[in-house]
Amino acid sequence: MDCLGIEYDSMNTPKQDIRPNQSFGVIGLGAMGYGAASSLLRAGFEVWGCDMRNATLAAFQKLGGRGVAQAQPVTVWAMMRL
Repeated sequence: MDCLGIEYDSMNTPKQDIRPNQSFGVIGLGAMGYGAASSLLRAGFEVWGCDMRNATLAAFQKLGGRGVAQAQPVTVWAMMRL
């Protein structure tokens, strides 16, 4: 059990669903952002990617991501376990 009271199984996966939303946004699809966004897509999440480069957005959309050229204000909820 971690400091938030969440229990994890032997594979370090939360035993209960702790995600209020299955959607993520990544601003900047450079080497690091594209890798993170791609990993989230492979894990089954809906991912919005923001980048100024049209070719990068097109490649991201081919992977199944939703590409946008300009970020919009959103409500954010995040939790990271280190």
